[in-house]
Amino acid sequence: MTVRSAMDWGSTADDAARAYQGYLVPGMFLALAEKVVETAGPLDGARVLDVACGTGSLSRRLTEAGASVTGIDLAPPMVAVARELSSGIAFVEGSADELPFPDDSFDVVTCQQGPAVLPRPAGRRRRDAARAA
Repeated sequence: MTVRSAMDWGSTADDAARAYQGYLVPGMFLALAEKVVETAGPLDGARVLDVACGTGSLSRRLTEAGASVTGIDLAPPMVAVARELSSGIAFVEGSADELPFPDDSFDVVTCQQGPAVLPRPAGRRRRDAARAA
């Protein structure tokens, strides 16, 4: 029998997405999602774009708070896990650097962990998010 450690992300991107969901989401991102929802204020009926949504933990929490959520992430395996674990949420494969949504598509834009890993300067991403919201 082999024992997997928290640092064993597997050999494929699909394995890594499942490890992310299994280890990082409960250990760190669920608590952060609660803070984002608290900070956002009333969300009942709000159209929310969750940028760099990963496996959808924040998207699901936003939906529970009454928002209509669209999540976007660049990594197909992360989007696949998000779709598998969620219902009533639209998940899109795409780049946070060039959001594929028309102006004024959303009332609120969230991004929980993405700023730590996105390469483009944050100011340009904020402007694109503001355009979509």
